[in-house]
Amino acid sequence: MGLEKDLAPGEHLVTLFRPFLEHLAASNLSPKTIQKHVDNMGVLGGEFIRDLHNDPPLRKRPVDLVLSKMIEYGGPSYATAGKISKDRLIVSGH
Repeated sequence: MGLEKDLAPGEHLVTLFRPFLEHLAASNLSPKTIQKHVDNMGVLGGEFIRDLHNDPPLRKRPVDLVLSKMIEYGGPSYATAGKISKDRLIVSGH
């Protein structure tokens, strides 16, 4: 199961994902297609949390920024998380 420290970023992800999920629910897409998108969102969220574990400095960054950078760099992975962390350190001057 998850860790207590994962609840806040996980809840923030749900808040970010909710408009897209509501759009899917209101769409004319087939249930199979909607389920595929929902499953992909679950994978993205799980990998996001995994990246937080693999690169603890990411926990200090805004969830929406880390998610945006993760997607910009081609999706979730440990290598992506390291790149995000390094970029943020350069931008913030730390």
